[in-house]
Amino acid sequence: ETHGLAAALATLKEIKRLDAVRVMKETGAKVRELAEEVFRRHGLQEALTVKGHPAWQLVTFRNRDGRPDDAFKTLFLQEVVKHGLLFRGSFVPTISHGPKELEQTVAAFDAACAVYKKALEVGSVKGLLVGEPVKPVFRKFN
Repeated sequence: ETHGLAAALATLKEIKRLDAVRVMKETGAKVRELAEEVFRRHGLQEALTVKGHPAWQLVTFRNRDGRPDDAFKTLFLQEVVKHGLLFRGSFVPTISHGPKELEQTVAAFDAACAVYKKALEVGSVKGLLVGEPVKPVFRKFN
């Protein structure tokens, strides 16, 4: 299985050459800064929060009562997908994420926040959500 080892060594050389760890941390920090700015602009900084290491961050989605809520999470995910962003609630930046991708992320988040805010105002995603809310993978009963 020497070709697997050769591929791993080549990958490690590229990571070092491109200083990929530093780049991914910086990109992650910038994504967080931009996301939090969008959340604040919409008055959603209590409902949408970012946590974690810059190279792997998670967004927490809360309802009007301040509790994590899978239906509200699903609504946000639905809305960002409508605007061309595949997002599952976490940021895992790569070296290919540049200014253009950050702009697309901000635009999708901005649009999703407008809909999220409407849902918070009425206290429900009813009429806004297409399909069923996401469910945790590990749960006692389906």
